[in-house]
Amino acid sequence: MNNRAAAFVLTFLLLLLLTGCREKPSLIRTVTYMDQEYTLDQEKQTITHSGDVYHYQFSGNEITLEYPNQATYSQTDYGGSIASGWTENYDDARYVPGDVLIGVLHADSPPSRRTGNPLIGLLFLAVGLWNAISPYSSWYLSHGWRYKNAEPSDLALGLTRAGGIFAILLGILAFFV
Repeated sequence: MNNRAAAFVLTFLLLLLLTGCREKPSLIRTVTYMDQEYTLDQEKQTITHSGDVYHYQFSGNEITLEYPNQATYSQTDYGGSIASGWTENYDDARYVPGDVLIGVLHADSPPSRRTGNPLIGLLFLAVGLWNAISPYSSWYLSHGWRYKNAEPSDLALGLTRAGGIFAILLGILAFFV
């Protein structure tokens, strides 16, 4: 294996190794909402407040809460219009009101952010490195095989190498955006 191929393989393996390093978020956390503390367990799908445990469930655009006395409260979002419903034994004087518990769930949601796409990043990096390191073989595979005794111009090789550098930058950017 020549030096270029070895450099390519080592770079590829290093980037592959770096994409697997992510910390798992905690599934249990404390949320402060309206000056009250709630414990949210995402694995068990429960909210605990003052010793009372409320179970929640997401189903599409509907959130259903089950209270300690088996009463239920549900809220459905119809694209900006919200409808709520509850069973007869729902008691918002004894327990935390349903809209407050749903507020706790929404307060816990982190702001959406893009985490990048490592597969697309690796693909761009691989193609970019190949074009930057060996522009002749890249040119030959895309154009040269069509013609007998064809040779690329210096401009074609330079543009292939520049495209490779640009693809490398896009590959790095794809990891983070």
